[in-house]
Amino acid sequence: VETELNVSGGVGADGQLDFDAEGRLDLRLTGGVFPQARSPNGRLDLLAHVAGPIAAPVLIGTGRLTGAGFTVKSAPVTFTGLTGDLAFSQNRVLFDRLDGAANGGRVRLRGEVELQRLLPVAFRLEGEADQVSVAMPVWLPATVSGRLELNGRPEAMAMTGRLHVLRGRYSQNVDLERSLVEFRRQLAAPRA
Repeated sequence: VETELNVSGGVGADGQLDFDAEGRLDLRLTGGVFPQARSPNGRLDLLAHVAGPIAAPVLIGTGRLTGAGFTVKSAPVTFTGLTGDLAFSQNRVLFDRLDGAANGGRVRLRGEVELQRLLPVAFRLEGEADQVSVAMPVWLPATVSGRLELNGRPEAMAMTGRLHVLRGRYSQNVDLERSLVEFRRQLAAPRA
């Protein structure tokens, strides 16, 4: 496990914190922090400062992700090789550009994660995808490129954007004659 953290500073007589931290964190240790991310990996190099009263400390810092990855629990998407800089506080993590891969295609992400007690509670993410393989729905595997936005809380996310299907494969039998009969029945059915 590649984790090393050097902390210096102390607590003043008035109860004020003043700490600096520098080091690297193996992201495998964050397995339970992000409930939607399974099998996190990679490394975070960080530089942080904690100051203020013990009851309400203020955290500010910067970091660099190297080779980060995870699998999204609720979707068949695996991110790998995410690399880029981020800034954080006790309330928010911001990143302007994380480059990496998703399901074998290239991705670029930017956005922010809102934190509460250092745990994620809301997201605002924008992503550009280039030749990413997806299978949603499972019976229609495709390769897509485009832009997506995710906003909301982990339990209630809204997704918007525009994707171009570069390739897709539908392997179910198509019965055009039966489909036309069903379509005509729907047209002929009286409306209330």
